[in-house]
Amino acid sequence: MDLALAAVIFLLAAGVQAVTGFGFVLLGLPLLALVVDAHTAVVACVAAGLVVCAWGWLQERAFVDFTPMRWLLIGTVVGVPLGLVVFTRVSEQALMFGIGALVLISALLLAVRVGVRAGRGVATGAGVLSGFLLVTTGTNGPPLVIALQAVALRPVPMRATLQALMAIQGVFGVAMLGAAGRVTGEVLAILAVALPAIVVGWALGERVFRRMSEEVARRVVLVALVINGVVLIATALTR
Repeated sequence: MDLALAAVIFLLAAGVQAVTGFGFVLLGLPLLALVVDAHTAVVACVAAGLVVCAWGWLQERAFVDFTPMRWLLIGTVVGVPLGLVVFTRVSEQALMFGIGALVLISALLLAVRVGVRAGRGVATGAGVLSGFLLVTTGTNGPPLVIALQAVALRPVPMRATLQALMAIQGVFGVAMLGAAGRVTGEVLAILAVALPAIVVGWALGERVFRRMSEEVARRVVLVALVINGVVLIATALTR
């Protein structure tokens, strides 16, 4: 039953990623953390997110803008090890609460369209924060979205560049988590059911992307994030 629920969750999350260019982990992780323990959910989502983003990168490689990526990735190399130290030391309840809180904060930042000035310092800082969040809560997307918004990318290049960034981050994150012994048999079982679900979800999301306006898709994702964040915090507080 847990694996079946995981497959449905990843199908929905992959569809969201195909429509918006982000949201796979933001949507999938809070739901999966209600099915399995939060540490396992984070590792499974980071690994599955790598697959989704790599696929998206491959599909839209012609639209990727590599110019703003360098400093974001330099920051990532610093942020991921720091995040791993925290991830291996926090309790299950604290991790669930932290994920829920960050999902709500992310939804707020995306809703108000936080603006920053483009620059090396902003990009490096966003990379550090994104890498830290990747291995602690899996929610590495929002800092990248905010940093890329600063360089005013159009919707399709924005989506393509996000996929490339998060795929490269995912490789580093999974490698670090694997070295720490966090890629367990349960994680691999979840990935086995996740992969076909991701293929189906992405195909459905691509169809929606062609029909739905960017603003409508964005509002749907924000509502889903708020609901997920509230549910996860409530669950953590009752454990």
